[in-house]
Amino acid sequence: MTYFSLYKIRKILQFEKVLMDHPFEKEWALKAKRLGFSDYKVSELWKSKESTFYQWRKDAGISAVYKMVDTCAAEFHSETPYFYGTYEEENESVATDKESVIVLGSGPIRIGQGG
Repeated sequence: MTYFSLYKIRKILQFEKVLMDHPFEKEWALKAKRLGFSDYKVSELWKSKESTFYQWRKDAGISAVYKMVDTCAAEFHSETPYFYGTYEEENESVATDKESVIVLGSGPIRIGQGG
């Protein structure tokens, strides 16, 4: 394992310790979600049920927004943009009456790219 990997793991463990000391504080919950922590993991660290944390998070206004990936590098308007979920401020997804589809994935390969 490289030093870089060990450093990253150490940073996660340090954040977990800080997070444990700040249960049900919006600022720390938002930081955790932005770092990719699951509701299950945060609730575990805060010694609560996942459903309790989930409801608290929703009541606190901490929800994912969707950002658009510029598939055309700003050369021209994309007819079929795609989005990723994140815990930031501005939502770039606009709801329409058109039929929609969601494709879940975990890596850099996207639809239309021969993988």
